[in-house]
Amino acid sequence: MKEVFVEILGNLVWILIGLSASYLYKLLFRILPTKRLWNLSNPKDLIICVSTASKMGASEFYTPTTGIGEIRALGLIVTSLNRAYKNIKISNVFLSKDEVHTKIENDIILLGGPKYNRVTKKFLDKLSDLSIVDEIENEMVWKVHSDEGKFSTDVKEGIISKDYGLIIRMNNPFSTSKSTLTIFAGAHTYGTIAAARYFTENMYKEIIQGGKISQNIAAIVSCNVSDGWPVSLCLVKKYVF
Repeated sequence: MKEVFVEILGNLVWILIGLSASYLYKLLFRILPTKRLWNLSNPKDLIICVSTASKMGASEFYTPTTGIGEIRALGLIVTSLNRAYKNIKISNVFLSKDEVHTKIENDIILLGGPKYNRVTKKFLDKLSDLSIVDEIENEMVWKVHSDEGKFSTDVKEGIISKDYGLIIRMNNPFSTSKSTLTIFAGAHTYGTIAAARYFTENMYKEIIQGGKISQNIAAIVSCNVSDGWPVSLCLVKKYVF
């Protein structure tokens, strides 16, 4: 009987060791790197604001909608956030037509460029004095002194073959607290997905491999488009400020 008890106790110890090792691995390679990636000050109050592309509906009413690029980018973002934060509220996902009021001071993630996301436009206008980057008429404009450039979508036979995405992560300029602003926008829809994908995959891997990401960073990424999905992601411009 004693031998059976000792064997059971030994098995329990090994199970606890295995569970502890599993949690430690998850903590070091999933939770902490993702938290460093997003650097949210108050995850439960995070708001996500997606562009309002158009209004579709029947005769007496209209329903605001967003684009497929924003939907796919949102999927990438939520998957990443769920690695580290368990209290992200779906009720805190807004369309850009919604009034965010004082929530603009929270941690905020914006999907879509200024053409269809008025909140993105508000932030880009706020950042204009920094002369870093802007999006004008579906064209990415890199304004950093001595490194200026413009990036436009490539179209072949009426189909987009190459697109560009914009990433900005920085201290929220509308807040006096430590909240974070993150923007994912594209020259067109595929660029928005590419920006979110590069941030949640490539930049996440950089952190796992021991790299550091500054709190204030702006970047432009390029992508080829294959069957409606951004591939061959490439960092085109990067600025730390």
